[in-house]
Amino acid sequence: MPLSWGPDCSVRPTAHHSPQHSPLHPRRPAMTVQRILLIDDDPRSRETLTTSLQGYGYNMLATASAEEGLERIGMEHPDLVVCNLRSGTWSAAEFSTRLHNRYCDLPQLLIVPRATEDQALSAIKGRTAEVLVTPTSSKSVVAAVKRVARTHQQNQEATYLRGQACSVEAPPFVVESDNLRDVLRSAARIARVSGPVLITGETGSGKGRLAEYVHQASFQAGHAFIRIDCTAFGPTGLESELFGHERSPESGVNQQRAGCFELAEDGTLLLEGVGVLPPRIQARLLRVLKCGEYERVGGTGTLVTNARIIATSSRDLPAAIAADEYREDLYYKLHTHPLHITPLRERPTDILPQAYQVALSHSLRHSLPEPEFTAEFEQCLLSSAWAGNTRELEQVVELAACAANGSSFTKEHLPQTGNRYAAGELDLDDSRVATALANHTMADVERIAILATLDCSRGNKTEAARRLGLTARTLSNKMKIWRQAGLVA
Repeated sequence: MPLSWGPDCSVRPTAHHSPQHSPLHPRRPAMTVQRILLIDDDPRSRETLTTSLQGYGYNMLATASAEEGLERIGMEHPDLVVCNLRSGTWSAAEFSTRLHNRYCDLPQLLIVPRATEDQALSAIKGRTAEVLVTPTSSKSVVAAVKRVARTHQQNQEATYLRGQACSVEAPPFVVESDNLRDVLRSAARIARVSGPVLITGETGSGKGRLAEYVHQASFQAGHAFIRIDCTAFGPTGLESELFGHERSPESGVNQQRAGCFELAEDGTLLLEGVGVLPPRIQARLLRVLKCGEYERVGGTGTLVTNARIIATSSRDLPAAIAADEYREDLYYKLHTHPLHITPLRERPTDILPQAYQVALSHSLRHSLPEPEFTAEFEQCLLSSAWAGNTRELEQVVELAACAANGSSFTKEHLPQTGNRYAAGELDLDDSRVATALANHTMADVERIAILATLDCSRGNKTEAARRLGLTARTLSNKMKIWRQAGLVA
């Protein structure tokens, strides 16, 4: 009986105790806000609050005037400002407005007398800020700082997730093969222990979905799941996305930005395409894996993350290590908990159940009858090589479902691109193959086979070379010779 791979997957483990108390996953305090600037014009109060906040692990900066405070913000980049002014040129409300105009993303805590409470509350409306009314205690200030810090982190997570349009609720994935059942059982076991996870497999095989499953089955499930495609950024952009950046008016960066490690605090960070990381980022990632420490781009303050890291790669990382293109120490650190998804062509028993699940989902969304596959439709699916794995299968079945529009699925409903699906494949001993190859030179036969395999693998030279039993370099050299001879475009 197939297993359902999704939020209700039957092999999902049951957490017997809270992650905060798990000996395998010790709870560290959220450290999105680490550096605080305290503006307090009373020396004794300034010293008392500084000492109290330092006792909770915050790095403290302190000054006596609002004017000096604004100057220090530009130079020392605090994560939060606490303002406790009793006199001076500006009221707390005026300072809050000036601060917001210059650093709109910087959270604030205003400590004001009862007489100016309404004015201060009006000033902070729509901002990440809070107002405390005097008299107050060090304990209440610390509690307020934690509330503002948590709100700030939640706002940053929400902003990132809206832009990313990412959901951790993966659609159910039906599993029939023993191979994939074993992978899911391993994933369920790994989810309950700490340490990085490395998921390998071909493009489209479901690595991202398996990462979501590990997150959902883990102690981090109630926290953020942040994913980043490392192949989508240049080296500079990727470094900023991962580690965040400080304000730098000189270089045109006017706002501090939290990176993915910060946003994934207490949760899971998925690094997709980790095999293409530039050397500098490989070194920085290794440091995070070793001690959880990093700095924002342009910053000097050390931040700490306890996000769990899941990395995925379709690249042969041991080969990259042998070619001096990847750090061996980083690979073994990521390889703490390895998972490998085999290609869909090696799991033929998964093809029809997964295809039916996609068709059924389409029918439910569009109020259509329960899908029905004809024998010829099923044979076409089973005879395809599925170079794009599960992703390609889902796309093809979705297109077929649109074409069928509630009727039985036939091979005519399959996309006709290259006639790959509707026609199926011929066996090598088929007489039509022999007739087509007869009277051609071996050089022509080789070229035809290589070009046809490249077409089936959608231009993926590494995959085509693997299928042909060649090295990628040999295939590239042959293509170069054919281009020079004008035999290929």
